[in-house]
Amino acid sequence: MVIKMKSLIAGLALVVASNVNAEEPQKLNLPVICGSAEQFAEVVDKAQETQKFLGESINQNGTPLYTFVFGNQETGTWTVGLYNREMQTVCMVGYGKGYSVFPDGQRF
Repeated sequence: MVIKMKSLIAGLALVVASNVNAEEPQKLNLPVICGSAEQFAEVVDKAQETQKFLGESINQNGTPLYTFVFGNQETGTWTVGLYNREMQTVCMVGYGKGYSVFPDGQRF
């Protein structure tokens, strides 16, 4: 009986492990903060960050989205925002201290 239970547990562990490595996207609990474009501007202005990058994309509904990266090379702070113009909302999806700028072709 003990051997059968160990085999069952090992089999279940393999099933769980194979599901974790599946190619389906995972939903993560991230500290995303959303507000108006004016509120986002206040945050980056207070940190004296300037815009370093702008990228355009669309969401699953076809709504245009704009990703901004702001940074301050002197202090090392950075902020990433995702802007939905239709909703007039910016979500701060990342921020921190310590960033690097890479030349073309170089990766992290």
